[in-house]
Amino acid sequence: MNERFLVFNATDGIYASPKNFTKAAGEKFIRQFRQRYAGIGYYATADGRRIAPQDILLELKPYDPENS
Repeated sequence: MNERFLVFNATDGIYASPKNFTKAAGEKFIRQFRQRYAGIGYYATADGRRIAPQDILLELKPYDPENS
């Protein structure tokens, strides 16, 4: 079975990407997403808080093309 996932940014309550991923590719996307902010040392949330990149809550959610 070729299960697909979306990456949900639970910190901001939105999807981090419109793209769907395999589990391995989604986990890689999450690592790279956090690394993008490591250089500046923080991630600015939608409500204006600055948090450490490792504290960004990113989750893999099953992708259902029937309900997307």
